[in-house]
Parts: sequence; C-alpha cells; structure tokens
Amino acid sequence: MRWFWDPVEASGLHDLIYIGYSIVTHAMVRALFERWHTETNNFHLHAGEMTITLDDVYNLLHLPIQGCMLDHDAVVDRDHGITLMTRLLGMSDVVARAEAKTKYGDRINYPTLKWLYEEHLTEARRLDDPHTREERQERDRRRQWCVMSFLLYLVDCVLFTNKTNKHIDLIYLDCMADLQAIGKWSWGGVTLAYLYDYLDDSVRQNNKTMTGCVTILTVII
Repeated sequence: MRWFWDPVEASGLHDLIYIGYSIVTHAMVRALFERWHTETNNFHLHAGEMTITLDDVYNLLHLPIQGCMLDHDAVVDRDHGITLMTRLLGMSDVVARAEAKTKYGDRINYPTLKWLYEEHLTEARRLDDPHTREERQERDRRRQWCVMSFLLYLVDCVLFTNKTNKHIDLIYLDCMADLQAIGKWSWGGVTLAYLYDYLDDSVRQNNKTMTGCVTILTVII
C-alpha cells in the first residue's frame, strides 16, 4: 500500500507511529508537573533548573521545528468545522452536521474518525483496480481521505491529547489541507507550545490531568 505509506512518510510525521504511552509512569509525570514554574517555563528541581527545548523535541520525536506555526487555541466555528469534515475527511454533509451538533462543534469524536478511516480504506481497496474514470477518481479521493483521517488521529493521539480523551480538535486539519505541504508546518514548535500551555494550566488550576505530548516528559524523567 505505497499509496498510503508514501504520503505518511513524506508528511514528516511517520515516526510518531512508534511512540506510545504504555511505559508512562503517571505518578512521576505528576510530580514533574508540580515542579513547573510558569514565570520561567522551567522545572525547578533539586539539581537545578531544567526545561524542554525545540532541540529536545526534534531529537526525541524527529519532528520538523522550522516552518509555519499554528494557533491551536483558535476557534473553529461550526460552519468551518463542517467544511473541513466534508472536504478533507470525506464525511457526508448530513453526518458532518450531526457531528457538529454535539457539545464540541469544532471537534470530531474518536469513534466517528475511526469509522471514517475504516470506510475509506475498505472502499479504496475495493476500487484498487478501477475500470472507469469515475471509479479511478473515487479511488483517489478515498485514498486521500483515508490518509488524512489517519494523520489527524496520529497527531492528536501523540502530540495534542486533551483532557477529555474523547475527541479530536479539527483545527489540525487546516495544516493537512494539502498533503504535499504538511511538512511546511513546524510540528515540533506547535507541539512544544501546546505542552507549555497545558503545563501552565496545570499549575494555575492545580490540575493533575496529563495532556499534550507526555512522551517527552517521560523520556526526560
């Protein structure tokens, strides 16, 4: 299935496939949270101060750290969310509008994204040997939607996890509108900014929920 793996590898996000949370020691990560100081963006440890740098992100996750930045706090309104789901994920307008009626209209639930991925993969395989121009066009669309669904799931599960662990922010689809240009984004920079924001929130709100790319913290520990 080179049609699938070639764009995944070209995106610069391929190595995220090998990153998981099976070895995360929650108690140790929470203890590290308590050492975070928002004023300096440092962990204040007995051995001295320590922080996470872009160089750390690049070497640990092999993510590009140069390129365009994304404001992950930006709000995706309902209409734009529907457009993203229909145009980039191949969701029907009816299903997209139903998804947007949930509590978070700018997000998509994990089960829905999984269902989309499996449906597109099944149809792409069925049309693997097209006989008409229309079938070839449909196959190519299904392949692109399949790759897009996979990449959205991958970045959200590894880089941009949230407190609910139930849905995925659609804003990251804006970075995937063109599969050929995914690499122009500073995924490492956005990941680090996202992690910093949640570390700040954990201090201000005394929240011990682990979000963001906790893998980085685990490796540092």
